[in-house]
Amino acid sequence: EMYSLDNKYLPTGSVQALIENVIKHNIKEPNGNIIDVKIFSDNSNLTVTNIKSEFDTNTVSFGTGLKNLKSRYKLLTDDEITITNMNNQYTVSIPIIEILNKSK
Repeated sequence: EMYSLDNKYLPTGSVQALIENVIKHNIKEPNGNIIDVKIFSDNSNLTVTNIKSEFDTNTVSFGTGLKNLKSRYKLLTDDEITITNMNNQYTVSIPIIEILNKSK
């Protein structure tokens, strides 16, 4: 089903923050393993999902990337970011923000 993205946007850097989050938490030893990530959208959300690596990255995470993204969204909209972690599948869904046309 086709839908229009006219008058809709994502905050600057939001997609980059989601991809960096996937890479940070799934980086593996250089042994040819692939990070399995899917990016899709509907009329209201952009969703990034991946299977979490069982490999211990030894990376300390402060969650700052997603916290900063959540903070930016709070300034722009009442819609919230959704994060789920079920059956080793990690999913982050961010709202596609609609620009309201005040001239109508």
